[in-house]
Amino acid sequence: MAQACSHIWDVIVVGAGAAGLQAASYAADRGARVLLLEGGDNIGGTLHVSGGQISAAGTKLQQVRGIEDTAEEHFKDILSITNGNVDRALSRLAVENAADTVDAILELGPELYPDMPIVTNIHEPYSKPRTYWGPELGKGLLRVIVPWFEKRRGSGVTLEYGASVIGLEQDSDGKVTGVVAQRGGDNQRFQSKNVVLATGGFAANQKLFPCLMQGHTLYQGAMDHCTGGGLLMGIGAGGYVQGSDRFQVMFGGIREGMGQSHKYYGGCETIPQNRLPWEIYVNANGQRFVREDEPSIDARERALMAQPELRFWILFDENIRARAPRLVPDWSDIEFKKAIEQHPDFYRAESVDELAEEIRVDSKALKVTIQDYNNSQRAQKDHLGRVHMPAPIGQAPYYVIANYGVSYLSFAGLAVNTELQVITVSGKPIPGLYAAGEIVGGGQTMGQGYCGGMTLTPAFTFGRLLGQHILEW
Repeated sequence: MAQACSHIWDVIVVGAGAAGLQAASYAADRGARVLLLEGGDNIGGTLHVSGGQISAAGTKLQQVRGIEDTAEEHFKDILSITNGNVDRALSRLAVENAADTVDAILELGPELYPDMPIVTNIHEPYSKPRTYWGPELGKGLLRVIVPWFEKRRGSGVTLEYGASVIGLEQDSDGKVTGVVAQRGGDNQRFQSKNVVLATGGFAANQKLFPCLMQGHTLYQGAMDHCTGGGLLMGIGAGGYVQGSDRFQVMFGGIREGMGQSHKYYGGCETIPQNRLPWEIYVNANGQRFVREDEPSIDARERALMAQPELRFWILFDENIRARAPRLVPDWSDIEFKKAIEQHPDFYRAESVDELAEEIRVDSKALKVTIQDYNNSQRAQKDHLGRVHMPAPIGQAPYYVIANYGVSYLSFAGLAVNTELQVITVSGKPIPGLYAAGEIVGGGQTMGQGYCGGMTLTPAFTFGRLLGQHILEW
């Protein structure tokens, strides 16, 4: 039986990631008594592994650099990149409040790369420079946010580590009145006037992911704690999942280590703006499926979405291996040789027939593909439109590296209104229950695609808005 606490908190925030830290801190600044419950033993959530990109239009730094930009232009870029497949109200809410959020974070002094903001090629580019990040990526933001947050501890925010929230409590009218958390084998009840779910996504849950993402396979790039527990609690309280039709993978990832892990990361450099391809990409039918030097990363990601099992192989020969810039930038020749010997996604063969057998692709089809490419390379005219073709493929041994469409985040999430209240299918708010961060789903703010900074910035922004207004709403 759960033990009950003796007093009622103004706000309970579940999860001490980007959104949770903002919500707790800004609410405390307004005099609220805040309880922040974190299931792990540190704060920051996915900031520990995030690329740390934040984006906004109309920031102070843009003005200093003479960059004229508006939230409306930012929003139009998002609609263009995602073909309009966003929750327009939530995306507008995020974009229109992003400048204040980013300005506040930059005032804390995180180390940035030179000349920020820029137009980045990591995702489909914006029309104007509005993206910021630094050499320490997400950890660089966390480095300045932690001391900012620590000033609120004890004077407004009570932080409890190792407190895994396992349920929400509701009264007879359906209002959320508190949470049940498990600590050291014991269950404790905490009462509150408002509960904010900021527990992150579900992109590490192999069973839940295909259920919520229309059967899509999960190749995990997310942290292990992203299991969707908070989302399931929100559903149990009467909420529902929105955005299951919005899904896109990152273009190519390989298994960590020597392949024993179920996690994936972007090990091969497939961004042509960073490294022009010498190799070809083939699918399960042994055919090329995309122009390898296609400048639009969105086009490459959408092409991968159409491939069986979200998988393709990067194919090359000994001549390319010896002459081309490193395909896995951080690896030495010794590390590559080790991967060939030990990693289940790396293959070496003395003939195309042997290579096809290794990866279970039709040998005749693969030979035709290679011959067609070699003809295109010789004529410098490719039917897919590829321009950079520096060498044919024909010198044994041959190599392939299996790549998979990796999911780093959850596109679907709890449905919320523009006051960030969790809502029912009918659109009715669940009293006392709010959500912010990845639990809301990346697809709500950036649709079916990747827009630079539109996962992390909305998490900061929605958490901040909740902290500023939750006692008024």
